[in-house]
Amino acid sequence: AVQIVAIADIVMSLDNVIAVAAAANGSIPLLVLGLAISVPLIVAGAALIMALLTRLPALVWAGAGLLGWIAGEVMATDPAVQPALHAFFNGPVGVGLDGFLKSLGMAPQFANGGHGVSGRAAIEPGGSLDTSYLCVVDAEGNAFSATPSDPGVDSPVIPGVGCVVSPRGSQGWLTPGHASEVAPGKRPRLTPAPSLVLRGGRAFMPFGTPGGDVQQQAMLQVFLNVTAHGMTPQQAVEAPRVATRSFPDSFWPHAHAPGVLEAERRLAPETRAALSALGHKVAEWPEWDWRAGGVCAIVARPDGVLMGGADPRRGALAIGW
Repeated sequence: AVQIVAIADIVMSLDNVIAVAAAANGSIPLLVLGLAISVPLIVAGAALIMALLTRLPALVWAGAGLLGWIAGEVMATDPAVQPALHAFFNGPVGVGLDGFLKSLGMAPQFANGGHGVSGRAAIEPGGSLDTSYLCVVDAEGNAFSATPSDPGVDSPVIPGVGCVVSPRGSQGWLTPGHASEVAPGKRPRLTPAPSLVLRGGRAFMPFGTPGGDVQQQAMLQVFLNVTAHGMTPQQAVEAPRVATRSFPDSFWPHAHAPGVLEAERRLAPETRAALSALGHKVAEWPEWDWRAGGVCAIVARPDGVLMGGADPRRGALAIGW
């Protein structure tokens, strides 16, 4: 930015000389006269501005603040520097890039309308998250799995009714011809994905999570932890997770960071190094990060024993009675 300003000053100065020279049309007396008139005007204008800044120093602060704000927002939303910013704010600073940008009133990097991962309504742990998840298995083996969403954190409540206007339109696209383009008679592709695994025709594991586009990623990792790695539900949900940001976010403005893979710090360093070697831009999450989802699951064993798992990353409980 400084380099551009310096070049602009030089160009504008030359522009004045060139304009006077063109008007002089080869006449030296006219060129001298033109410079004699224009240069004092420029100097006088600069002196007037300096006098105003001296008399009203608040203008300096206001101008500097405006420049800093614009430059900071441009840098913070630049895809080329987002991986480095995520690694820094999730590491030494420890507040998360989304939380830092939100504290400044800027749009977080991965905006999704506030549905669990980030966005203008996203919040850090300790607040009131929006999307939730619930699963139940009864004594007869019937299973229930649901991901209630459409919260009121970014949508108005209808007076006298108590219901919110669904904000799911934010998952549509304004790109003409896009499969999810906003158009009459269409509905957006939704992120909630409550699941129910069957084994031998009977319910084996209802499971799900809040988390926007992280939902399916977190759920797949938990599913493999149980079915491929033999973990209990609680072990499966507590295992460290990763999430890719290469695919455009489901929520407007559909931001994405190609190649970025966010990983909880508990993931083995050698595993993170191997992921980097494969070409991923690994950004570090804290040891336990709420953005990695809040998976809950129940495994119904063949002997009738029910095992529950509740994710400590968010407010979750496993209850039996």
